[in-house]
Amino acid sequence: KESRSNLEPIGEWYFPVWLIDHERQAIWEFALDQLARHRWTGLGANTINLVEGADAIIPFTNDTHVMPSHPHNWILEILVETGIIGLLAYVSLIFLALRRLIGSYRRTRNLATLSVVATSGGYLVSGMFNFSFWASWWQLSFYIICAMALASAASTDQSRQ
Repeated sequence: KESRSNLEPIGEWYFPVWLIDHERQAIWEFALDQLARHRWTGLGANTINLVEGADAIIPFTNDTHVMPSHPHNWILEILVETGIIGLLAYVSLIFLALRRLIGSYRRTRNLATLSVVATSGGYLVSGMFNFSFWASWWQLSFYIICAMALASAASTDQSRQ
């Protein structure tokens, strides 16, 4: 039986397959094809795996579907499901939140606040490649870490006064 490591995927890929596996790139390609049809408002939240062709099997895999449940990239998922309008709204919200946190760090030099910025950056960047960004346990972990750091920042700020 062949394992994934000795399969040789044939085709044109956005990135070298040693960097980003061909399965993920096939998933992204399918998502981008859907975006071309629904650019501004998207397909609808949490529906990308329901469109025609999503249940096709990716060549050179044992049984990986073209769209298993989500694109494994939060930017692409929001873009395809809610369109350019939804992505701009979400990215604006993230930008404003990070801007406020960075401003708070600049004023206070509190490392706990900076840790929230770093945690957010790690969560957002890793969510573009390797997990279900929307899984409740990932989000809960992220929010708990941020809440603990912000609580620490608040208590440190109070003790300075």
